[in-house]
Amino acid sequence: MCDLRRPAAGGMMDLAYVCEWEKWSKSTHCPSVPLACAWSCRNLIAFTMDLRSDDQDLTRMIHILDTEHPWDLHSIPSEHHEAITCLEWDQSGSRLLSATPEPSCPSATPQLPLSCP
Repeated sequence: MCDLRRPAAGGMMDLAYVCEWEKWSKSTHCPSVPLACAWSCRNLIAFTMDLRSDDQDLTRMIHILDTEHPWDLHSIPSEHHEAITCLEWDQSGSRLLSATPEPSCPSATPQLPLSCP
């Protein structure tokens, strides 16, 4: 056991706060598919999560977090039918592309021109 009271700059340090996390079994919190995440040059973090409702419907969500305001989480339901395997920000850090293994090409929008082979 460690002694938490150690001399520091001519005084003693006391433990001020302890955060104890609930221990979960691995099967309850590990996803069945890997989650995708991406960090933009604007310090925005995007990550995926699958949500299952009480009636077993699966919704694939994309969450966007501003690291300067982490309490403002923006969640967007995706229209993907398969697990999202890739998230990628553009160079400006303002547009996010999500991809799945399913072979499809989303329709182009004025905000995000796309081209498919």
